[in-house]
Amino acid sequence: MHAAGIAHRDIKPENIILTENFDIKLIDLGYGISLAGRMNDGFNRTTLGTPMYMAPEIVEKAPYQGSDVDLFALGVTLMVARLVAYPFNVASMNDDKYKLLAGENSAMFWKSYKKMGISDDFIHLVTSMLQHNAASRPTMADVLGHKWMRGEVITKEQFADHCSAFMEKAKADRIAEQTATGVDYSIPSSAGKANRRGGEEDVMTFDTDYYMAHAFKAAPE
Repeated sequence: MHAAGIAHRDIKPENIILTENFDIKLIDLGYGISLAGRMNDGFNRTTLGTPMYMAPEIVEKAPYQGSDVDLFALGVTLMVARLVAYPFNVASMNDDKYKLLAGENSAMFWKSYKKMGISDDFIHLVTSMLQHNAASRPTMADVLGHKWMRGEVITKEQFADHCSAFMEKAKADRIAEQTATGVDYSIPSSAGKANRRGGEEDVMTFDTDYYMAHAFKAAPE
């Protein structure tokens, strides 16, 4: 996404889905914007996102770079996925837990979670991603090259085997809800091919120019 010049600005577990083929997808580009920013100076200024995942610079209403805040939100997402808990309320030095994590004594923050078997590599990566100063955080290349990210992982087949029961339960729950409410939440195969603005017989080809004009500005070359 960043390679395409777009910042997501609302990365969180709720916006990450697992397809029926067990591929992981990032969804909901409602807050997406060009990395160049509306003023083409490389910064964004709109205060938005989900509070728990918002980087300090957004919380403080300061100009911010889209890639920086996305990586911060990814760090929180990794943490929430691993701890199955929210580590702090807001990324502010007025938040006691965040101040402990981002301060000089982060070991005290992690002490209560060590019993969960969290590795030192994971702690190092997440702590660096959640630093208060954006300039102190790693870049995406740093994150991908980190020892924890390059550690041993299961195969996609093993992942599918592990998640198949959860997938089947999710399908059953969806069918049960749709039966109870009479509402079909599935996305039709034609999604993306028709313009929601309607038209002749309500069937139109997707208006790319209209979408881009109302969603993103192309990053300058």
